[in-house]
Amino acid sequence: MTLQRATRLRTWILTAVLAAAFPALPANAAVRAWVDNDRIAPAETVQFTIHRDGQTQGGPDLTPLRQDFDVLSTRSSTSIQIVNGSTSEGTEIIATLSPKHDGRITIPSISWGGERSQPVAVTVDPQAGSGNNAGARTASTPNVFLEATVDNKQPYVQGEVLVTVKLFTAQQLYHPSLDLPAGSDTLVQQVGSDEHSQVERNGRTYSVVARHYAIFPQRSGHMRLTAPVLQAEIADRANSAGNDPFSSFFGNSPFGSMRTQHKPILVHGEAIDLDVKPRPANMAANYWMPARDIQLSSDWRPQPLQVRSGDPATLELHLRAVGLTAEQLPDLTRLLDLPAGLKEYPDEAKLSNAAQGTDVVGSRDQSIALIADQSGHFTIPPLTLQWWDTQKNEVRTVRLPSRTIEVLPATSAVSATSQASTATTHAQATAAAAGEAQSNAQPGPKQRSPLPVSATTSGGSGPNTATREELVWRLLTIASFALWVVTIATWLLRRRRTERKPKAGTRKPAPASNANEARAKFHHACRANDARAARRHLLDWLAAGHPEKRQLGLHALARQTGDGTLSTLLRDLDRACYVGGDWSGAALAAALDKLPASLQPAPDPNQSRGLAPLYP
Repeated sequence: MTLQRATRLRTWILTAVLAAAFPALPANAAVRAWVDNDRIAPAETVQFTIHRDGQTQGGPDLTPLRQDFDVLSTRSSTSIQIVNGSTSEGTEIIATLSPKHDGRITIPSISWGGERSQPVAVTVDPQAGSGNNAGARTASTPNVFLEATVDNKQPYVQGEVLVTVKLFTAQQLYHPSLDLPAGSDTLVQQVGSDEHSQVERNGRTYSVVARHYAIFPQRSGHMRLTAPVLQAEIADRANSAGNDPFSSFFGNSPFGSMRTQHKPILVHGEAIDLDVKPRPANMAANYWMPARDIQLSSDWRPQPLQVRSGDPATLELHLRAVGLTAEQLPDLTRLLDLPAGLKEYPDEAKLSNAAQGTDVVGSRDQSIALIADQSGHFTIPPLTLQWWDTQKNEVRTVRLPSRTIEVLPATSAVSATSQASTATTHAQATAAAAGEAQSNAQPGPKQRSPLPVSATTSGGSGPNTATREELVWRLLTIASFALWVVTIATWLLRRRRTERKPKAGTRKPAPASNANEARAKFHHACRANDARAARRHLLDWLAAGHPEKRQLGLHALARQTGDGTLSTLLRDLDRACYVGGDWSGAALAAALDKLPASLQPAPDPNQSRGLAPLYP
C-alpha cells in the first residue's frame, strides 16, 4: 500500500512539473505557434514558428500575418521521432516577419488543416534590443535608418522630381538592397552614382550612402510616394555564440566569421507627400514638355541645298531635354509643315536616356528624307516648339529657322534628248530585225515600219543609215560572242572526256624515294623509342606500295604478316600509342629491316612484260 502511494505521489509531482514547464501549451494541441523573441526593435525581425502534429497535405494560411508584418521568407521542415517503439511525426513552418509599426502586435490564430493555433503577442519597442541589433536604440539613435528628401514638393504633372534617399548604418550590413518602388501613378528611374560619406549624430558615427532617383508623377493632385525600403542581413551574435563553448575559441581566429549566423532586416523610410500641379492652361500645343532645359538643332545635306527631282535632301533633327525621358519627347515629323510637292520619308527615331549630375537627360534623334517630284523652290517654314520651364515657371520656345530647297530637273535638256534618241534607235533596230526575219520566213505583204520618231544625232547621214550600221555591228557582236561560247564549251567537253578515259598501261609504280625516306624515319623513331612517330612512319612506308593498308592500322596489319614475333611487336607498338607507357623500338627495328613478303607491294605484271605489243 505504501509503495502504491509513493508511485502515485511521484506521478502527481511529475505532472505538476510538466504543467509548470509548459503553461502555454494546451493538452493534446495539434497546432502550436511561438516566436523566438516577443520584444523587438522596429527594424528587427522575429522568427514565427507554427507546428502541426501528424501528417499533413497542405500548409497553413499565413495571410493574416501580412496585416501587421512583412513576410520576408518562409521555410518548412518535417521531423519524425521514435520513442519506445512509438512513432510521432510533425511539420513546422518558420516565417521571418518584419513589423510594420511600433507597439504591441498580436499575431492572430492561424488555421492549418482544420486546426487553429493560439494567438501570440509581440511588442515592438523603440527602446528594446541591445547594441548588437539593427533596430536597437539608445536615446532614439537606431543602428540603421533611412531618410528621404525631395527638391520640389509641388511639381508639375509629368515633370521631374529629384528624390535623394540616404542610408545611415552604424553596423555591418550583408547583402544590402536599397530600393524606391514605383507606384501606380509614378515612374521611377535611378540617376547618377551612389555617394559615400560619414556623419556623426547624437555621439554616434554613421556610414552614409546617398542614392538619387528621378520620379515623374503621371497625374495631378495630392500624391503619396512609396517609401524607400532596405533589405539586408546583420550578424545574429546572440544565436551565433550564445552558450557555445567554442565561441571564445573561434572569436579571434580567421574562422570566427564562419560561425557567425545572419538574420534578415527590413527597414522602411518615411513616405513622401507631393502636391502635383496640372498642365497650365496657356499651353495650347498637343504635346507637353515640363523640363529644366530644351535644346533643338538640325543638320541639312547636301550643302548647299540643291538637289535634282527624285533625289533626297536629308534633314536630321536633334531634340535634347534636361528633366525629361526620351519617351516623353514629341515626334518632330508630325510638327513639320511641308509645302505641296515635297514628301517626307522619316527613319525610325533613336531614343536615349543619360544622366547629367542628378538629372535625367532624354534625347530624340531622327533623320528625314525630303523628296520633290518636280523642279522648283520649296520653302520649309520655321519649326517652333513650346516647353514649360520648371525652374522659372514660364512658357518658353525653341525654334529652327526656315530653309529653302532648290530642286533642279532630273537631267538637262541635252542629256534628255540624247537618251531619247538612243532609246528610239534601239527600238527601230529591233523592229527592223524582227521584220526582216518574218519576211524571210513567210513571203507576203511588206511589213509596215514603225512610226518615225524625231531624233537628233551627230556625225551620221540620217536615221536609216545609222540604223543599218548599228544593226550590222550588233549582229557581228552577237555572232562573235556565240562563237566564243561554242569554242569554250567544246574545249571543256574534250578535256572532261580525256580525264575520264583510262590511260594506257597499268598502275603507276610507287616512287622509291618515298619508301626509302619513310623507312629511314621509321628506324630513327625506333631508336628514339618514339612510339607515335614510329607508327606514323611505318604506315607511310607501307602506303608507298599499298595505300589501302594505311587505313587498316597496325592491329590489322599484324594479322597479315604471318610472323608470330613480328605480329607481337606490331601489337606492342599499337598498344604503346594508345595506352601509353615505356616502349623500346630496338626489337621492332631489327625485325623490320625490310618489309616482309606479305607486306611488300605486289609485282606489276605489266612491268615484267615491258611495253605492250603494238599488234596483239
